[in-house]
Amino acid sequence: MTEKDSGIARRMLLRVPAVGAAAAGLAVLSGQTAASAKAGKPPTVYDVTAWTHSTNPAITCYTDIGALINDIIADIKKRQPNQSSKPGAVIYIPPGDYPLKTRVTVDVSYLTIRGDGHGFASSSIRYNAGDTSAWHEIWPGGSRIRVENTDGHSEAFLVSRSGDPRLSSVVFDNFCLDGLSFTPNQNSYANGKVGIRVDTANDAFRIERMGFVYLERALVIRDADALSVHGNFIAECGSCVELIGSGQASKVTDNHIGAGYIGYSIFTEQHQGLLIAGNNIFPRGKSLIHLRNTNRSSITGNRLHGFYPGMLDSDGANKENLISGNHFRREPEPWARCSRTTTARTTCTG
Repeated sequence: MTEKDSGIARRMLLRVPAVGAAAAGLAVLSGQTAASAKAGKPPTVYDVTAWTHSTNPAITCYTDIGALINDIIADIKKRQPNQSSKPGAVIYIPPGDYPLKTRVTVDVSYLTIRGDGHGFASSSIRYNAGDTSAWHEIWPGGSRIRVENTDGHSEAFLVSRSGDPRLSSVVFDNFCLDGLSFTPNQNSYANGKVGIRVDTANDAFRIERMGFVYLERALVIRDADALSVHGNFIAECGSCVELIGSGQASKVTDNHIGAGYIGYSIFTEQHQGLLIAGNNIFPRGKSLIHLRNTNRSSITGNRLHGFYPGMLDSDGANKENLISGNHFRREPEPWARCSRTTTARTTCTG
């Protein structure tokens, strides 16, 4: 092979298609699990498409990924009983469409739930477009979880554990949570669905590269320390990011965020040392950034585009906050809050 041919070969290797890279990643993950089993070691990487439910083989990721992930978490807890050696695990969700009928309860630390593509697509445009028969695609893609919740719970994922220590190092990475519909009014932003709710104190959580769409509340996190909400696409949800209870040394950075008129794009409560930076926040949230009793925090380098008064507002006692270098664009709302049903388009006026 000549030097020229060698250079071409190297460049061709660098241009591996994304599908091939994803397939290679899946092969590596499956290989790790198989190697662990062969060596008699407990697996630490689980592929939802390859896992067999422990008590009901009829439950698969294609019938109820929520029930399947709960079964995987139960297996992790069973295989890692040693207090001094709990490495946690990775649950891998390959690209595909997966119904979630049962809420996932995460009550272990060091767990990563990871997909291969946040798959965001605008459902609002589709629902208000009328005829979409000629469109290339009409639903979100990537590693897409359809939040159906037929078990009576509102959350797709509930992260919660009592006792000490607090949960640590749980990661949600690179998949899509799709709330499907705001039936019957597709412009209401209300369906009672929550994407991820963290309901007990936590440390070093990461929510990164995710896609959230058509959920009444995308992300609700209580009592967070050193939380990273980074690089996500969170839009067409009633409220997008809610940091409630209290928290410290966390960050909400480099996200695309657009809430509905019923909620907040970013809401923070009793946080200290919070960094909100580099976000592109677009309409229609009733408040784009809302601070409540939040101190010694930085809101810098964000782009905010809003329709309503109070693009950045506060209540309670907020002190020693740095607000610097943000770009504000305020304009009247161009759209009526019309009703759009699943079966017919309603004429909007006013």
